[in-house]
Amino acid sequence: RLSRVRAGKDHARSKPGFFASETELVQKIREHTGTGNARNPIAFLVEAADDIVYSVADVEDAVKKDIFAWSKVENWLHENCSNSDGFKKAKEGKCSILGANSKHVADDIHASAFRTAVVGILVPSVVDAFKENYDSLMSGKFKTELVEKSDCAELICALKEFGRRHVYGTSGNLKLELLGRKVICDLMDIFWEGAKEMEEFDEINTRSFPGKINALLSENYKQVFRNSIATCTDLPDMYHRLQLVTDYISGMTDSFASRLHADLHNG
Repeated sequence: RLSRVRAGKDHARSKPGFFASETELVQKIREHTGTGNARNPIAFLVEAADDIVYSVADVEDAVKKDIFAWSKVENWLHENCSNSDGFKKAKEGKCSILGANSKHVADDIHASAFRTAVVGILVPSVVDAFKENYDSLMSGKFKTELVEKSDCAELICALKEFGRRHVYGTSGNLKLELLGRKVICDLMDIFWEGAKEMEEFDEINTRSFPGKINALLSENYKQVFRNSIATCTDLPDMYHRLQLVTDYISGMTDSFASRLHADLHNG
C-alpha cells in the first residue's frame, strides 16, 4: 500500500518557518489577513502547487532522459492506483490530447501529454479541497497537506511514490544532489569567512582575504544586513551575519551558484 500522511500529524511542524528577524513583518501579515497564529492558508496552496507540478514533472523528465520507458510508468500506476478516479481521468485526458494515433507517438510525447492532463485534473481538485476545508485552514486546525484532502489524493500519492522508488535514487540524480551539496557547503564556508569579519559601515579593505570575499557580496544583501542590525537590535550580531550568508547563497540560481563555485575553485 502506498504511504499516506498519517491522520493527526501536524504537517506544518515539518516546515522551516521564518527568520526571527522577520517576526514583526509576519505579525503584521497575520493581523491584516486575520489568520492570527494559524499557518497562512496561502502556504498550503503553494505546497499543493509544488506537489502537483513536481510529482508529475519529475516523472516526465525521467522519461525524456530515457531513464525508463513510458510503458513502465503507465504499468506501475495501473498496478498501484488503477481504482483511482484521478488516474482514470488522467489517462482519458492524455488520450484526448494525443488523438487517435497515440500508440505511434514517442514516449516523451506520452509523458508530456500525461503531465498536461494530470495538472488539469489536480488543480481544480485541490481548489475544491481548499474551499471545503476553508474554516479549519483559517482557524489553524488543518494539520495535513491539502492534496491529501483532495479527491485525487491517490493519484498524486502514487506519482510521488513512483518518484521516490524509481527517479530520485538513480545514479545521475544522486550525483547531482551530492554536487549541489558540495557547491552550497563550499560557498557557505567561503562567504562566512568574510561575513564574520565584516565591519558594518567601514569601507571594505580588499587587502585582506575577508575583505576580498566581502567585495564579492551583492551590495543589496549588504544593505539588508546593515538595516537588519540597525532595526533588529534584540538579535545578536552573529545572527545577522549568519543570515547575510544564508540570504545571499539561497538567493542564487543554480547556474549562478555553479559558475561562482567553478570560478572560486579553478573549475
